[in-house]
Amino acid sequence: MLLVAFDEDMSAMVIRELPNFFDFILLRSMDELESFKQKQDPPHPKSGLQALNARAGTEVVVYALAYGSKEHFNNLQQLRSIFPESLIYLFCQNVSIPLLRVALRHKIEEVFMLPFGEGDKRNLFNSLDKNRILPAELMSLHRKEQDGGVRSLDSHKFQPIVELLDNIEKGFKKGTSIQDFSSDIPLSISRLCHMFKELTGQTCSQYLICRKLEESERLLAETNTPVTSIAYHLGFANPSHFSRAFKEHLGLTPKAFSDGDNEIRCSSAYSHYQKFRLEHFPALDPEKKVGSESKVEGGYDRTSVALGFR
Repeated sequence: MLLVAFDEDMSAMVIRELPNFFDFILLRSMDELESFKQKQDPPHPKSGLQALNARAGTEVVVYALAYGSKEHFNNLQQLRSIFPESLIYLFCQNVSIPLLRVALRHKIEEVFMLPFGEGDKRNLFNSLDKNRILPAELMSLHRKEQDGGVRSLDSHKFQPIVELLDNIEKGFKKGTSIQDFSSDIPLSISRLCHMFKELTGQTCSQYLICRKLEESERLLAETNTPVTSIAYHLGFANPSHFSRAFKEHLGLTPKAFSDGDNEIRCSSAYSHYQKFRLEHFPALDPEKKVGSESKVEGGYDRTSVALGFR
């Protein structure tokens, strides 16, 4: 497995999080990557589970980053041109809609957030298995380890929360509380709040603020909309409230972010939100036109179908 990571902490985190039978060829710059491509492939190991490399070679490439920036976006484009047929996986500490757009454009196989959870490992194994990268005996061992280890969600039990998430997705700009999205759901507010936290790990208020901030990231990165206009557009009481929330959860002001400062330091609540969204709301092709009933901000059709309930 080829690992491209410019940051030593990121490379160490990827190697630590993935199963120990993966072997890595670590490259720390795009120049090293170009040099690697021009040389002959390194000798393959001869025996044991490390023979995975002998089969995979550079068929599997991992690109690790802390937070998406224009430099990383350009690198992903270059990576795809160097390895047009490889499976490329993106590992990051924080995700954003612009980053997901770039990943889709360059046909990144899957995006994972660190730290790596059991569900992430399962998805990675399934992806490698689907593309016939892993030896059959290794997949068999993995399945035995996973048997009974993952709790499946009860679609009937959580159906009201699926509907609530749909309502939030369609109207998060205007709403400010769970009451704004639950009028058509026949459960009490207290029951909905309890179920929402059980499923998502967050309160509805936390989730709603994070959804607004996610959209603000997109607007700040992809448009020239003033910070004040974004604040009112997303239903914040005033620009000061928006700026405080943005700094609390992303570690810098909207103005600094808009000016190109990528020193993002996400709060635990925002990182948790991103993880949930990434796992349960896989983004579709942003160029794809979606119906008016399911069209949402940024060109993404993130409906409850992605949660696997319907």
